[in-house]
Amino acid sequence: MKVSGTKKLKPVWLTTKCVRLLDKKRKTFVKYTDKDHPACVKANKLASREIRKARKDFERKSATDIKFDKKSFFAYAKSKAKCTVSAGPLIDSAGNISQTPEENIEEFNGFFASVFTKENLENMPIGAVEGFKDGCLLELDINEEMIIEKLQKLWQDKAGGADELVPRLLILIKDEISYPLTVLFKKSLAEGVVPEDWKRTNVSPIYKKGNKNIAENYRPVSFTSQCSKLMESIIRE
Repeated sequence: MKVSGTKKLKPVWLTTKCVRLLDKKRKTFVKYTDKDHPACVKANKLASREIRKARKDFERKSATDIKFDKKSFFAYAKSKAKCTVSAGPLIDSAGNISQTPEENIEEFNGFFASVFTKENLENMPIGAVEGFKDGCLLELDINEEMIIEKLQKLWQDKAGGADELVPRLLILIKDEISYPLTVLFKKSLAEGVVPEDWKRTNVSPIYKKGNKNIAENYRPVSFTSQCSKLMESIIRE
């Protein structure tokens, strides 16, 4: 759904120089109000030339860096595709075909829940690890510097979880959010509970192979809270 007044996102390859030349092109046309005026023709050529160069340089760099950043490359390639692949309609076990997106969701949810691994929490193995007693974490030193360092290492293009906090935002506000996260992490460990948003996840079906109308031919990808992953990383280290 298109929201009225929403600005169109700038292309990822658009450089500062491109923006400056495009602005000059616009101002030149406003001044002379004639696209065939020599000044307008010149401004248009300069802007067009720089746009082609910027796009070409970006695409060349993306192709060169594909070994290190596959996600950015395929995200750009996908944005240029003229067709979109959607999941469904799906066929359930009774042979019925889903008619609405809600029915697709229910079918995926039923299949993904059926293959979900359920751990036996009453018989969990407890290893002899320093800092643990009877399977409980005794003490863990968490400070702001540690959290800022972790935030700086986040991948900016990763998706957020149910709390809608994306890495790009967390990185921008790392200095402001480091203290609240320190307090939150310590309180969570001390009380043995986590925020409800950390327990929720957005699940996206990714097609594997075979018939695209069968839920079993998709695998679930979960998008959990970045803050939760941050605390997990600190505990793991």
